[in-house]
Amino acid sequence: MATIDNRVLELAYALGSSNDLREVTALVHVELSEFIPADVTAICVSNNDGPGYSWFVSDGPTRFFEEYRQIASEDFVAEAVQAKPGRALRDNDMAERKTIESSALYRFCHNFDFDVEHALSMLVPDNHGHSGITLYRTRRKSFSAADTQTLELLAGLLRQAVSRCRRFAEERMRRELVEVCLDRLGTYVILFDAKLREHARSAGLERWLERWFSATERSRGLPDKLTSWLEEARSWPVTTSRNHFFCRTTKHVDLEVHIERIIAGRDMYFALVFTERSSSDVLFPSGLAVRLTPRQNEVVGRVLAGWDNRLIASELGCAEATVKKHLTTIYKKLGIESRSALHVLVRAKLDTLPA
Repeated sequence: MATIDNRVLELAYALGSSNDLREVTALVHVELSEFIPADVTAICVSNNDGPGYSWFVSDGPTRFFEEYRQIASEDFVAEAVQAKPGRALRDNDMAERKTIESSALYRFCHNFDFDVEHALSMLVPDNHGHSGITLYRTRRKSFSAADTQTLELLAGLLRQAVSRCRRFAEERMRRELVEVCLDRLGTYVILFDAKLREHARSAGLERWLERWFSATERSRGLPDKLTSWLEEARSWPVTTSRNHFFCRTTKHVDLEVHIERIIAGRDMYFALVFTERSSSDVLFPSGLAVRLTPRQNEVVGRVLAGWDNRLIASELGCAEATVKKHLTTIYKKLGIESRSALHVLVRAKLDTLPA
């Protein structure tokens, strides 16, 4: 008994050693063969993002499983285990030998030089769907009743491993989604899940919103109009993925807000995206702009939009000290000494332009 217990612990350790489903399923064949010898191990895992399965096969002809959909409707093995989930079934539990050898599945296997003679299969439900494990023997040595009991005993380890790999993959997808959304240059993003619970937001967004929305508007977090708009987005047709509106406009800068609906696997997210755009090509007069480098013009544009040094640094991906150095150089080139003087200079230039 101690030896068996140790082997179970080794199997549990092996299945817990990776969060990659392909690596885990490869280990299943190696470790499970210590308990139930088999020539081929095939594990199918229901897809999160639609119908069908992903197949993971050890020591088997991959072409057979790639072409499996041709025979899926006549697979008596799948039909049998689907009718009894959580039960390990031998082929002779499913049909008589004569029926098996005359079946379309048997012929299909042998057409691919997959000379299967016996199978032991089980459907393993989990919280995200289900997986199936089938052990094949190409020799005429049938699986025993003890083998079915062993597979049912060890199926819980497989269920845990598959569920863990699914959760890991989904969490990785979420992290990548958040990183992509929050890394959008020139924008600020708040990411919500399908129930409109906030999932993540760009750093510095709160300070930025303070410039565009009053404290009264922000008393319950997001302004009411944005909250209502998000609620409306939940009922958009499937074909709708993006919508726009301008919720604030100044003389030279508009705040553009839009919602993007993002599908990630089985999950849906809504990204509320805020972007400041120049409402005029003369936000910074060209006569002044030509005196500065492109980077210095980027700094000036944000100063004129009312951004502080910390916000500018966050947006441009540099240190606040770097922003201060840019401003010192800008002031020197333009012959001024402060932010307020920059506003006065630009206003004076704009007022001389023709309407």
